[in-house]
Amino acid sequence: MTADFAAPFLFGYKMAEICLRGEQLWLRSGTAGVALAAEGEARCYQHPEHIPPVVGCRCGFFAKRRAEALVLYARYPYSQLLEVELTGRIRTTREDLRGQYQRLLRILVLPHCVRCGAEATLLGVSDQVDPRAELFGEPALSSLCESCTSPRWWLPEEVAEELSVPVSWAVPQEALVLHGVGMQLGDH
Repeated sequence: MTADFAAPFLFGYKMAEICLRGEQLWLRSGTAGVALAAEGEARCYQHPEHIPPVVGCRCGFFAKRRAEALVLYARYPYSQLLEVELTGRIRTTREDLRGQYQRLLRILVLPHCVRCGAEATLLGVSDQVDPRAELFGEPALSSLCESCTSPRWWLPEEVAEELSVPVSWAVPQEALVLHGVGMQLGDH
């Protein structure tokens, strides 16, 4: 069952990667590989006359109602979980949301170092082979501790300032989604 309506807002989740282009950080969609801004208005590139989202077309900003529905999209250790707000015209299905406008509310990053498992304190370019870096030509950041730091690293506050989106360490249930392990998150 699909519903189409205007709503003040709906809350959802999506995956992304924090990437490095030259010296600039940016967010790359975890599924399509396109750039994500802190706020945006959807456009339909196949049918410019559409005001997204439109029935029978895939236009509009996508999100999932529940974070664990994204577990199959997680690319450990590069995926980050995004909390998003969709507004304007909204289309909903049982698990999916599509909206006309999107605002990124928060980026949730892995709370432990991807190299040694210690508590993470920063984000950096990992020395692990990243096949999508070869595909897109730009590396994605991973959570690291001070002992395992890379030559290029940022504090979460610096990432938040550059991307204009708050960055938080994921709680254990959210971290499981980023690892590709699903479970019920409940309210938090």
